[in-house]
Amino acid sequence: MPCTITYKGKNYSEEEFKNYVQTNIEEFEHLIPKDVADVVNYSGLNKPGDSLIGRLADIPLSTEENSRIAKKYFVQEDTPEHKAAIKAEIVKGLSRKSNNEVTLSALDELTKSFATMTASEIQNLNGFERDLYNIATEQKTKFLYYPNVKSSEIAFPNEDGSWNIIDREKFINDAEQGKLDIESELVLNRLVSQVIEESYKEGQDYSNEVDYSKILNDSQKNKLKDRLFNTLEKLGFSVIKLEEYKSSYKLKYGVDPSVNAVADIARRLIAITEGNITDDILSEEVAHILTETYNNQDEIRNILPEVENTPEWAEFSDIYFKLYEGKGLSGEMLTEKVRREILGKIISTKILETTTPETLLGRIQQIVNNFFSSIKRMLLPSVKSRLNNLVDIIAEAAVEEGKLKTLFSEDNLLTNPFSDFYNATPSLLTSKIEAMIKNSRKLLSKNRGGVSVSKIDAMAEHLAKMSDASLSEEIKSQETLKAISNYIDITNNIKRDVFAKINQFDNKVKAGETPKVFLGGVEAASANILLTESLPHLQTLLGSIDNIPVTPETAKLKATLETQLKGLVTDINKMKGEIELRNATAVDNLIEYFIPKFGLTENAANTIRNYLKGQQKDISMLQMFFGNLQNSNNIVLGLMSRVISDLTHKTDSATHKFRLQFMDTMKKLGIRQEDLDGMYKKVIQKDADGKITGYLNSVIDWSKFENEMNLNKLEAYNKALEIFIKEHNSNPSNQTLVYEPITNLKEIGTKPNTPLTTSFVGDAKRLYNSIIDTWREDNLEYPHTESFRAQRDKMISEIRTNGITLQDGTVVKEIPDVVLEMMKGWSLERRRIKTPYTKDGIVDYSQMSEYEKSELEALKKDRLEAKSEVDITTGEVKTGRELEIARALQAIEQYYIQSNISKGNRGLRQEFIDTLNSIKNPQEAFNWFMDNAGIAFKPEFWEELTNNSISSTDKFTSAINQALNTGKIAQDKADELLSDIELLNKLQKNKSNFLKQFRNSLNPAETDADVISEGAKEVFRKLESDIQNLYGTLNSSLKNYMPKVVTNPLETESTSNESFDKDFKEARMINPSLTVVDFALKHMTELNATDVNKFKRQIEFFRINKTIKSDSVKTFRRVLNLSDTASINEIVSVLNKMEQNNTLDSVLENYARTKLSSYYKRFAPIGYTNFISQLKAGSVEVNGTKMSSSDLLVALSKNELSGKDLGVFKYLQVKPESEWLEDSSAVTENPNYIKTTSSSRHMGGYNQPKYDKYKNTEFINKYDIDESVYKEFGRIQSSGNIDSELKKELGLINFLVQSRYDNLEMQNLAGQANAYTLPGVRRTSIENTTLFAKNPIAGVKEWWRDNVSNTVDKKIYGETATGDTNMDPGDVNNLVVPTLNVAPLEDIQDTTQDLLYSYSVHTYNAHLYKNRQEALAEANQLESLLLRTSFNNKEANKSNAFKAFQDFKKAYIYGVQETSRIKFGIGGGKTMDLTNLLRAFDRALGTVNVGLNPAVSITAATSATTFSFTEAVVGQYMNPESLSKGISRFHSKAASFIGESGVIDKTNEISILGERFGLYNILRGVENSGASRALRELFSDGVGGMPHILTEIATKPFAPSTMYGVLDDTRLVNGELMDFNTFKASFKGTKSEMNNKWKALESNSVLNNLTIENGDITYSKLFEDYFETRVGGKEAFEDGIKTKISTLISRIDAKMPMHDKSVASRNALARFLLRHREWFTINFQNRFKGAHENLYTGQTEEGTYITLYRFVKDMTMALNPKNTIKVQDIIEELEPYERLNLRRVLIDSAISLILITIGALLIAPWDDDEKNKNNWNVQFLSYMYYRLASEQMSSGLLGIPSYKDVLEAPFVAVNSLKEVLTPGNWTLKEVERGPYEGHSKLFKLAAKNTFARHYFDLVHGLEEKSDFYRLQNQWTLMMMQKTSKKEKEEQKQYEEELNNSFIWQTERFVR
Repeated sequence: MPCTITYKGKNYSEEEFKNYVQTNIEEFEHLIPKDVADVVNYSGLNKPGDSLIGRLADIPLSTEENSRIAKKYFVQEDTPEHKAAIKAEIVKGLSRKSNNEVTLSALDELTKSFATMTASEIQNLNGFERDLYNIATEQKTKFLYYPNVKSSEIAFPNEDGSWNIIDREKFINDAEQGKLDIESELVLNRLVSQVIEESYKEGQDYSNEVDYSKILNDSQKNKLKDRLFNTLEKLGFSVIKLEEYKSSYKLKYGVDPSVNAVADIARRLIAITEGNITDDILSEEVAHILTETYNNQDEIRNILPEVENTPEWAEFSDIYFKLYEGKGLSGEMLTEKVRREILGKIISTKILETTTPETLLGRIQQIVNNFFSSIKRMLLPSVKSRLNNLVDIIAEAAVEEGKLKTLFSEDNLLTNPFSDFYNATPSLLTSKIEAMIKNSRKLLSKNRGGVSVSKIDAMAEHLAKMSDASLSEEIKSQETLKAISNYIDITNNIKRDVFAKINQFDNKVKAGETPKVFLGGVEAASANILLTESLPHLQTLLGSIDNIPVTPETAKLKATLETQLKGLVTDINKMKGEIELRNATAVDNLIEYFIPKFGLTENAANTIRNYLKGQQKDISMLQMFFGNLQNSNNIVLGLMSRVISDLTHKTDSATHKFRLQFMDTMKKLGIRQEDLDGMYKKVIQKDADGKITGYLNSVIDWSKFENEMNLNKLEAYNKALEIFIKEHNSNPSNQTLVYEPITNLKEIGTKPNTPLTTSFVGDAKRLYNSIIDTWREDNLEYPHTESFRAQRDKMISEIRTNGITLQDGTVVKEIPDVVLEMMKGWSLERRRIKTPYTKDGIVDYSQMSEYEKSELEALKKDRLEAKSEVDITTGEVKTGRELEIARALQAIEQYYIQSNISKGNRGLRQEFIDTLNSIKNPQEAFNWFMDNAGIAFKPEFWEELTNNSISSTDKFTSAINQALNTGKIAQDKADELLSDIELLNKLQKNKSNFLKQFRNSLNPAETDADVISEGAKEVFRKLESDIQNLYGTLNSSLKNYMPKVVTNPLETESTSNESFDKDFKEARMINPSLTVVDFALKHMTELNATDVNKFKRQIEFFRINKTIKSDSVKTFRRVLNLSDTASINEIVSVLNKMEQNNTLDSVLENYARTKLSSYYKRFAPIGYTNFISQLKAGSVEVNGTKMSSSDLLVALSKNELSGKDLGVFKYLQVKPESEWLEDSSAVTENPNYIKTTSSSRHMGGYNQPKYDKYKNTEFINKYDIDESVYKEFGRIQSSGNIDSELKKELGLINFLVQSRYDNLEMQNLAGQANAYTLPGVRRTSIENTTLFAKNPIAGVKEWWRDNVSNTVDKKIYGETATGDTNMDPGDVNNLVVPTLNVAPLEDIQDTTQDLLYSYSVHTYNAHLYKNRQEALAEANQLESLLLRTSFNNKEANKSNAFKAFQDFKKAYIYGVQETSRIKFGIGGGKTMDLTNLLRAFDRALGTVNVGLNPAVSITAATSATTFSFTEAVVGQYMNPESLSKGISRFHSKAASFIGESGVIDKTNEISILGERFGLYNILRGVENSGASRALRELFSDGVGGMPHILTEIATKPFAPSTMYGVLDDTRLVNGELMDFNTFKASFKGTKSEMNNKWKALESNSVLNNLTIENGDITYSKLFEDYFETRVGGKEAFEDGIKTKISTLISRIDAKMPMHDKSVASRNALARFLLRHREWFTINFQNRFKGAHENLYTGQTEEGTYITLYRFVKDMTMALNPKNTIKVQDIIEELEPYERLNLRRVLIDSAISLILITIGALLIAPWDDDEKNKNNWNVQFLSYMYYRLASEQMSSGLLGIPSYKDVLEAPFVAVNSLKEVLTPGNWTLKEVERGPYEGHSKLFKLAAKNTFARHYFDLVHGLEEKSDFYRLQNQWTLMMMQKTSKKEKEEQKQYEEELNNSFIWQTERFVR
């Protein structure tokens, strides 16, 4: 079939593409194969599917061949022996496969041939096969070796089996010149056909288009491998299989199970595991060889010690030390060997980075990466640079042939003491299990409901045993299988949860809803982890599980696990597609929601709606790294920017409201702003030394409680650590650890040999938990007086004394500690989940999220699995400790039932009835009921079953005895039958025990089959099958002695349960064609399946013949519920009606349901299923009367149903959750425990300390606290006998505690974290300055923590699900939205004393957390849209757009402030994080450069004026009249604005509007609230901001004026919000009419419809009504205004908005590029960006120079007489945005020309006049002119050459750093010229790096600075250059000096 090939956006036929390839052969050079054995056009074989092997072996093959496999056989000589060997494999394959055709995929499985056969297999060969084996052995035929083709050659086969070799370069030359001979034609055909073959392999139809770029990328990966093989060839090395190496050189197999490869230096060999020749492994072995052949071995030896400072050393050194110690190495030889191994890994990494990309973009990217790497190296010490230089040299030689000859020599190997090197990693399975544990913990953090903590702990224990050298290999293998089993169960549960979400989503869609989100943030991350991490783990396990040795006992488990793995991998792969489908629906709904919410224009709306309909152009790498989202030409990124803006605005707005609330409360309490500092000292708790404790004063002495709790943890940790280390050291394969107890909890994980508590397993973990739990019991309050421990102690005592008899007669007299720990853990977790939903002691489960319900379900699963005597994974009965645990749990449950502690003698609470009565909607009532209760069976049901049933085995026994007594059977036969009965009893008991573990406690009719693994279900079906067979045997043997056949004695419903329906729906999602019958057949015994299939044939017989067979009458009567006398005609009549009604299929389905295994069967009285169906439908018939579902449930709850014929209802009762039961006398409430109710709440978090032990008597007495109120309600309330000052203090405490609690609630931590703690907020700028002045050492320490450490209040790398905040920046799947200000600071004394600021910061971050969580779900949906995007020649997940999206998601959703981490080796394998230090240096550099610099301030003000003027004239974003009004409005309001400088409780309009619309930082507005107004204003932007105060003053008017202009320009027009430009575009009429209409609408402007009242914004009714109709309401409206204002201000001040900072701004090194350069990135975007819809401004935008270039090009063509294009046509066809761009260029150019004219006529002559050389006024004016001209030129058309400066000297800070690090600058030698003339170089260095530099610049260096700016603008100010010879010489000398100076690097960019 013809194939259309797509390449670079164009379509080609096969012949056209072949011509293209030939013409552009160099473009495809890397694809040219070494051999063309599988050439498509060879020997008449011209399409995929024909087989070369078919011709050779003369055997017909199917059409499943693969040419790659065929090649393996075709490369051999065409000899009879070769044919025979192939036939032998085919014979062997046929005997295995037992089929009638041979496929190449089958042949591929047989490639090992006879060489892999064992001796026993060889002995079993038949005569023909044996002869073939002998021939193969004698001829030593090798089946899989390819010709040894060199890289410079191409090999191709002849028809006779021989090979031809042609020169590779010759082929390329021939192709380019069009002189292809037959041989070259074959190669070209092979090259072109590769496209078709790839398409065929992927299963695509040939009519489909084939994207060649994919093949191009795939083949690119092989380029490095070819180069490495070439390097090995040059050095005389060969590559063989590791298995052959071990065999040939008699290495004992199994000694090094962790070795993946060996570099044998002595034998010139590299041995690699078969199928494992990956780039990383091959590159490491090449690295070892290059290291050993390097000519300068002294350099190698000198640099080796530095290897120990690398991360690779920290990761791998222990592995290699163990490896080589086992081989006899020691001392220096051992150390050097390990160093060389690690050096190989470092070089290997560099080799992988060094590969030269084939594309231009790839090369540019590599240049950028190398540039950053060089800068990074420059910042490191010279020794580290030497190591990096050596690594670079060796790595480059690996892929550049030219360097091999000069730098390396094989002769160096002759004296090399190191004979071999290993690619060593932890053993595959050990490392895999470790990875799976990490993966499971990650899944746990995302989905607690789907992941069992106990299973993760079990995996950790299995892992420990796998590594225990003292255990046998059999036990290790068993532990491995158990670990895999747990992991399968964990991932399977997550998979089920995802499919449940799919089902929920589908149900919403069916119900007519339009859900905007498919998977929430946490759920989506969980699914992503499953797909991206868990799936590869499962696939690896599937490939390696076969290698795990097993015993007969574990073989069954292994087989079961393998089956489960296959099914799980298939399901997860299927799941990906299902997720994509739902995401597609959800994102469509989300977009339709965004369009009105964000006020998108019709153009923008259409762009996003049509986004997926065509291919998208990826954003550039520069845009990705340096651009912001609003200027991106990818509209998905634009939407993401609006999502981010929306969440930040909502956060700002909420924080603003809190400030108003705080200040209002202070006013009510009578506390003034200036009193806040003093109030702080009164309301916080201090210790005996006067230091703060981190708590507010309270009724409870929280500091005492915390100290004692930490001492307990310290004791527990040290004792557990001692056991942990002993257990660790007992394993001889582990490195010996030394036990050193810690003295501070902060040492955990930081001090050597101090693992985290999560690492404790076994006895260490149990001891740790025991010590902690004992202390908690003694010091905490619990809900009931009989605490857990009291109940436990009583229970243990009674069980040990009396024992507990289980149902099977087993007596239990011991409860292991581990069981008590498990129960305690379950109890604490349940309490954690339930607490937020508990009021008045009642948990309302209906209020819980699905996630929280699933958490409770997971705990339930844990308990069920632990309690079961059957391993639910394997279906086998547990043994040993696991069985002991199961029986102990059963005994405890039995004990509670017997002692009536659990739920006995407690009636239903009235609140339950009242709540149920209050729900009028029947469906809602049913849902609420099922969330909080269930339907159970009364004792009568069980009694009737027992009384009316006679044991089946008793019937059998009775029949046997009767037969014996009458002499009808012999004694031996009777004994045989009695043995069968005994076995039957045992199997039935096992079946009962198995099922009872999974009965639903609230609904015993149901079995929770979803808890049971597939393996256990399989075992259970086997058990039922054995029971069936025994029944059959006994019935058959005793049929003559019994009145009737014995069957199941229980008369109950025989139909499927809810688990069956649930699991069928899930399976149907994976396989949509699956039927109920097909699914049911998989879950029944073989006998039952036979019956179902037989009945299926009977149904089909009826369909065809319209009658039934006589032998099926009984079955049809039973299935159709007909009488025993129903005739065939009556049955057929019923079937005909069913067929007419299309319900005939249900007959078979219903029959199949009756045959299901018991785990899918409902165990209930007759009529129960019908009752449940009616209940769900809304009404139920009782005694012939219909009742609503809610009424019936109430009646059942109150036990009010009565009547003669109740049917099923007489057996039913309500079984609620325990919280809905009245408290019994056995368990009384603890009066000291504060319950969470509508009127009471404990604010102290999860822990409630014992009141009498920890009450704060001093506080209670001081404030005359009413203790009874606190004990009952948790409120701190005075009895009233205190003065007004104390009332203020107490009122402030209560306000702060409530605020803290509300914030914790938003962070989902209410009830867990303590609201009496102070927020973890660091000192303010004034506090730090004061601290430094009082105590410089303490000040420096605080500065170090703030600027170098990644502190808990920053979390600059984000936060992982496990709470880690110091990880390297990585995958977003591992991140969570961080919770800030909850934990105390590392040093509590660093906490700020500024209460308003502290609680405002926490309020901000609490709302930010909440808003980020909501935005995360939206971001995930947008991400799914981006991943479905079709980019030109690029996969979506590798696009720059996706990378940018991920980075912004990490930054603004996950709070990641740094995307790179700069580490510095400090010896001993330790590293220091320099990232924060570089951040501080960057900030300091910026402050010194521009702070306290009048010139910068004047320039900023002048430039802002110029740019404002430009925007006003262009009128792109605002009507000029509106800007004019904005300026006027600012001036009218400026007095009140300035008058409130330093005031916290601002009321002026500018401040209030400025905070709301993003002009001013809200948190800065409340910082230093206790300081004076003057100090507050001085420090209004922090310590670092203080020097900028001059610039702040100079630019103060511009932002407010712009804001007012936008507010005036935004008006309501016919119910729609629009600006003047939008109005103009839609207006129909003359210009005059339009202007008049717009002016008439001035009363509808935002500005004229808002007022400021009590420090807040109030809108008119007109706008309030508008907010009601707008999606997103007022917040969305305000965010839209804010984004537009920020865009316009960004145009004026050339700074990126805080909510849209570039990727580079979050990179420690790249940030140096942006220092003083944001103007460059903004200008560059505004001038060169592609056309796109700007979702901030609502306009179509394009770079001005892009428009200009196109316009000039078109005009040039129009002016050409040969063209018919008219100039007028071009002008008329200009789009509105193009006209605006051209206008902007003209205005910019005009301003620049005006400046040039002024300079040429006035400034330059004036400046050059010798008389003015010493005139400071003239020089200053000249300097300011040149500086302003430079600024203007750089942003205009004439300033394009200035971009070159940025590219030539990108890092402003680098030269500054060089100056500091240059030793010559630290001398007292005098400076000979310039502003610092006469001073020492050391003084100059100090001055230039402080604010003193501005003094010297302005007082002594004005002429020099003027000359500098003239020099910088020498192209644009061509008329003002110095022209005299002397001046030219001075300028040249000056230019040379400046070229590498700090000034040159900073001044040109400082604005």
